[in-house]
Amino acid sequence: REMAPDPDDTAPAVILVRFRRGVVGERDRVVHVVPLRRGAVLPAVLVARCGVRFRPGEAEWLRRLSGMPCERCLAA
Repeated sequence: REMAPDPDDTAPAVILVRFRRGVVGERDRVVHVVPLRRGAVLPAVLVARCGVRFRPGEAEWLRRLSGMPCERCLAA
């Protein structure tokens, strides 16, 4: 019987972010998926799977999915 492979530390990870209050209207504060490589330096501009960009100070990091998700990020 084969064992499942060990998790690869270089596999992509994701973070969940949304715009902070006041940056956009409440209706546009959906939760986006931002891919990152494990161990990579956090870039100055975060780019979600859907293409939305977060400049420094605009993003609120979420520990878990809470709120409305971005459908385009989920589809990607």
